Amino acid sequence: MPTEPATTDEALAFACSCNDDASYEPLYRRYYNPIGYYIKRNSIYKDPSFIDDTREIIFLKVLSLIKQGKFQPKFPGSFKKYLFETAQRVTFDENRARLKFVRPISEVFT
Repeated sequence: MPTEPATTDEALAFACSCNDDASYEPLYRRYYNPIGYYIKRNSIYKDPSFIDDTREIIFLKVLSLIKQGKFQPKFPGSFKKYLFETAQRVTFDENRARLKFVRPISEVFT
């Protein structure tokens, strides 16, 4: 009797933590657009390249943390909460990093 594939976010994340890299793809596809919308809504930078770069950093960070065993699902919906908390931190950090390169116009022409 074939086993049913894992479909909940938490089950897919658990499978990913057990080195089943194919289980991360459904999570990536499921949250690709919502994370992009989140970044666009919560960032001072709206250009597509910033959104794409930040989204990739978020997904790589979450994958890395899952593989390190730092994500422990405790209730349904906990992966989504974990993903968006990570997105919040990374978006803030990326905004702050980009702001370091922006100088006031008064400093440029003095």
